[in-house]
Amino acid sequence: MADITLKEDNIIYSGFELHKNGITPIGNPTFEQWEKVGEFIKKSGQSVQFWLGDWLNYGEARWGEKYTQALDETDYALGTLQNSSWVASNIDPSRRHENLSFSHHQNVAHLEPDEQDFWLDKAEEEGWTVFEMRQAIANRDKPKKEKRKKFTTCPFCGGRYEI
Repeated sequence: MADITLKEDNIIYSGFELHKNGITPIGNPTFEQWEKVGEFIKKSGQSVQFWLGDWLNYGEARWGEKYTQALDETDYALGTLQNSSWVASNIDPSRRHENLSFSHHQNVAHLEPDEQDFWLDKAEEEGWTVFEMRQAIANRDKPKKEKRKKFTTCPFCGGRYEI
């Protein structure tokens, strides 16, 4: 990965300057540099809620500060901060799957670690959406319904036949 530097509040990465309101090329970046920045943006977007949660949990453990400072520093809503903190504290970084979204992890944060592993692995293997994963977890204890047999009555003899 290319070096990341900071310039005031902006990030300089792979021939581009990323700032709060957009992205600006520096000079004439190559196609490869453009691709690297796209990958960086994607990974950042997928990671920010875990970063936020881990950051909050560290602050609380180290200084006893959690939401008061974070509300000022981040401008996130209290509910967002609480959710990010809760999910990050309930799913150890070693259990987190890079190919699944934060919302996938949120679906299993209330479960025991071995169940988290099972459902996260299953979601990744099956390529489940967040909704599909949520449905599978919700239905995990429901017995499978047997298909009810359908019958019809013969109009000529009155006998019943399975269809």
